[in-house]
Amino acid sequence: MLQETAPTGEKSWQLQAKGPMLYLYAADYERVDVSIPELTIEFYFSRKHREIMERVGIADTLRQVAQYATNTIGPLRFAQDGKLKLMQVSAYLGGGYAGDGMSVMGESSFVEEGLRDPLRGASGQEVMAHEILHQWWGLGLMFAEGTDPEWSAEGFTVYSTYRLMKEKYGEDYARKFYVEMWRAEAEKLERDFYHRHPEYLDKLPQQYVDTIRSHQYSTMTYCVMPLKILKAAELLGGEEKMDEVMRGLFEKGHESMQPLTYDAFLEACDLKKEQLAL
Repeated sequence: MLQETAPTGEKSWQLQAKGPMLYLYAADYERVDVSIPELTIEFYFSRKHREIMERVGIADTLRQVAQYATNTIGPLRFAQDGKLKLMQVSAYLGGGYAGDGMSVMGESSFVEEGLRDPLRGASGQEVMAHEILHQWWGLGLMFAEGTDPEWSAEGFTVYSTYRLMKEKYGEDYARKFYVEMWRAEAEKLERDFYHRHPEYLDKLPQQYVDTIRSHQYSTMTYCVMPLKILKAAELLGGEEKMDEVMRGLFEKGHESMQPLTYDAFLEACDLKKEQLAL
C-alpha cells in the first residue's frame, strides 16, 4: 500500500505478507500484458532486454504458449483468479519459483547465447516459448530428477515446444528442426567413447570430466527424453493419447503435490522402460 505525505511529497510503503517471508523486487522494468480467455499474464522484464523482447515478439509468444499449454496440458494452478504476474529477476537468485499468482524467471533465460541454443528451439522466439513453457513443466509440475539419467522437466518442455511449433508451422518444419536434430544428437551420444566407456572418465582431469558430463546430460535431457516421449506417443496410438497422459499427470501432480517420476510416466502410459529404448 502506497502512502504519500503532503506537502513534502514523501512516499512510504506498507508491505504485508501471509507467510514468514516477504520478497520485494525493484528494477527498471517494462511490462507487457496478454490475455486468453482462461488466463491474463503481466510480464515484467528489464528495460535492457527490450530489443530482445521485440525481436522474439514477446506478446504473441506469450499468448501462443499460454493458449496451447492451457488447452493441451491444463490451467496453471498457481495463477490467482485467472491472473499471473511473470517477472524477470537477476540470474544470481538462481532458477525460478511460482506461487500465489506470481512466477519468476532468471535473466539467464533471455541472454543471446541461450536464445541461439538449438536444443531448446530453432529460433530465438521458439527458445523463448520453451522458457515460458517451464511455467507448466518444472514450476507448474515438479520432476523427481535422478530417477533416470535423462529424466527431467526439460524433456517434457522440449516435447511441448515441438508440438506447439508443429501446430504453428507444420509437420515438415517440426520434423526437420526438432525430431531430426534430436536423433542426430542421440546418435552422436551413442558413438561417444566416454558414453560407452564411462570408466575411463576417472582417468581424466576433473575439468574435462565436467565438460563431458555436462554435454551428455544436455543430450539426454533435451534430445533422448523427447524422443522417448515421441515413441511413447506412437505406441499409445497418437498425439491425442499422449495429450491425455500429460494432462492426467499434470492434474495428478497438483493433487498429490509430489514430483513426477519416470516410473509414474511409464505407468500412466502402461509401458515398460524397455519399450522406449531407442
